[in-house]
Amino acid sequence: MTSASAPRLYKRIPLPLKPNWEIADIIWADPAAPFAGVTPATARRLAELRGAAVRPQW
Repeated sequence: MTSASAPRLYKRIPLPLKPNWEIADIIWADPAAPFAGVTPATARRLAELRGAAVRPQW
């Protein structure tokens, strides 16, 4: 998405926005030491941020 397309998308959002559980919790975590229970896909993305080879498949 580019900044030019963003205003058009905002017009489709129903207002007022209501709270939902799309994001249930936010924490600060060390990407080099993910917390127990992190999904394998998330662990791979964090490894990529630290310089690991990017895999073509999520």
